[in-house]
Amino acid sequence: MSTSPRCPLCGGSLEPDREVDQVVREGDDVALVRVRADVCGDCHEPLLHPGAATKMIAAADALRRGQA
Repeated sequence: MSTSPRCPLCGGSLEPDREVDQVVREGDDVALVRVRADVCGDCHEPLLHPGAATKMIAAADALRRGQA
């Protein structure tokens, strides 16, 4: 019998594979990046999926270069 994953912060149930917007700031510039995450149903903390950080870093680099 498998148990559903729990939130590491509060122990709540995770809602798997949701799209969430993450804020990326670079200086005075701001971008919203949509990434995949499991989200806690209690505290709403997103647990980002692999690749999310890469996408956020690419957005920060684009902001830094003035291309976003």
